This record gives sequence, structure tokens and C-alpha cells, in this order.
Amino acid sequence: NGTAGFEEHWWYADHGNLRIIGLDSNSSYQVASQLAWLEATLDDACGDPDLDFVFAQLHHPYLSELWLDGETAYTGDVVELLEAFSTDCGKPSVHFFGHTHGYSRGQSRDHQHLWVNAATAGGNIDYWGEYAQADYDEFTVSQDEWGFVVAEVEAGDAPSFRLRRFSRGDEYTALDNDVRDDLVVRRDGAAPATPMAVGPTGEDVNPDCFTLGASAFVEAEGDLHGATHWQISASCDDFDAPVLDRWLQHENWYGDVDLQAGDDLTDAVVEGLSPDTDYCWRARYRDRALSWSDWSVPEPFRTGASLAEGVATADELLENPGAELGDLGWTV
Repeated sequence: NGTAGFEEHWWYADHGNLRIIGLDSNSSYQVASQLAWLEATLDDACGDPDLDFVFAQLHHPYLSELWLDGETAYTGDVVELLEAFSTDCGKPSVHFFGHTHGYSRGQSRDHQHLWVNAATAGGNIDYWGEYAQADYDEFTVSQDEWGFVVAEVEAGDAPSFRLRRFSRGDEYTALDNDVRDDLVVRRDGAAPATPMAVGPTGEDVNPDCFTLGASAFVEAEGDLHGATHWQISASCDDFDAPVLDRWLQHENWYGDVDLQAGDDLTDAVVEGLSPDTDYCWRARYRDRALSWSDWSVPEPFRTGASLAEGVATADELLENPGAELGDLGWTV
């Protein structure tokens, strides 16, 4: 049921409250007509009251942490359409992909949209350090392992879906269907409580280094804290071009290490603002079901004089023998 003349290259099928869309990302079929068909198919799903979710599948990734050479810009056009669909229609979506031989799962920052590399069932694994790789903000879990993904979709008064990654390990360590990633996304989940500013406030904030702090995470359905979005702007009335725009997620498994371990997401260190300058900051919280809170009330503050010029920092004192003598201007 795709575009005439491209039979069996793109299609959709509805099952319960789910629309499944198949796409063709191979180079010969990266054409505008496929994107136009996808947009029309998503518009139809938006207006169908029986559909709560859309799962799209295609081969090539837009971004790939384990194998950068496999990235395909055309998939980015698909992602943009799915993101707009989810935000405009209030229906969460996923794009499943492969090509990279390893598992990755992430989410769009401003949309209820998941990114899921469901590979690899049994092919050659793209191991850490084997190819050019990158730690992207969107992805929170990447694993160089064999495995498969199970999706369970719930209809009814509280529609949701659950994704689980079952791992078979790798050629060095065997695993027997160990669950290595597990999350639930709700269509109409409760949003977290809006955070309140703790600090900084007032004047004479150290521009060289200070800590943003917000209130504890609260969510009525019991979903855990998934992410925090921090912004600093030159004005409390305009955050369109923030001086700082930082999105931190509750985990970031990259290279077999959780780079976010120990971060409770209620504070963030900021460095390098201009001295004697007015600023304003705000924050919002996201739960792990991909619902964002409202932004906190913007909090104004003013930086004081810089303390860094001509003064030895802690790192300089630690890295330079004899620094305790008070000498300045070392070459590190």
C-alpha cells in the first residue's frame, strides 16, 4: 500500500492500537516520494482515534555510536517527520534500525520519540574501539553484543508500550537472554512536577565556576527521573538563544561505562560566564516515560568579578610541582 511503482519498498500495517511502517533507506530509494508518502501516512495515523503509537522500521541509522560510517542523512529526514508527528499528535513513536552491528537506544530531546538500533541477532559485532565512534547526546545505552528487542504494546484506557533488550553476550562472554535495557513509554503519562530554583540567585555569583541547583524530582505515577534540561540566557524573557543549553540524561552507557553514574540530575556545574553580567536560568525535568515538566520560573542572577585571572586554580596546584610556592604563569 505504498507509492505506486515502488511496491514492497514502503508500506504500513495496523495492529490493534499500533501502526507499523516499513521504509526503504537504501540509496536508490532515498527519494522525495517516499517522504511524501510517509508524511501522508503519519497524518492519517494522527487522525485515527484507534491508533496510539507508530513504530517505523528501516535499515540505515541517522546517527550511530558504534559505527559512524554507517550513518545516512536521509534517515534524519524520516526522524524529523516522526518527531513532528509525535509532538503534534500526542502519539509516541519509535524508529527501529540496524546496519550497525550492535544495540543502541536513545530518545529525541523535545519529542516523545525513541531511537532503537535492534541489531545484531548473530552477525559480526561492531566492537568498541574497532571503528570510528561517537558519544551522541541522544543515545543513553549502546552495547556491542548480540541480542534482540521485544516490544509489548498495551491498549485501553492507559495505552503504553514496553521495550526490552535481551542480550546473548558476545564471542568472549555468553549471556542467556539477560535483560540489558528496559523502559516503558506512556501515551498520556503524568508529567513530573515543575522544578523550583534553589540557586544561584542574587548578585556576586562567581562567573568562573558555580552550581545550578533545583528541587527534588517528583512524579505522580512513580516514573523515575530520566533527564534534566538546563538553560542560561541573557534575559528572563527570551531563551531562544541561550548562553548555556545542557541536556543531561540519567544514564549514558558508552564504551561499557556509564558516564552519567552518580548524577542525580538536580544540579549542574557551570563554568566560564562573563564577569559583572546579568543572566537568567531555568530547568525542566523529564521522567523515563519521556514526559517533560513545565519549565521552572526563570531565576535572575548577576555575576561578580572573575577570580581566575592571576590566581592559581586547584588543577594548576595539583599538576605543577612547586606550585605551593605561589609562582604563577606555569607551562603545563
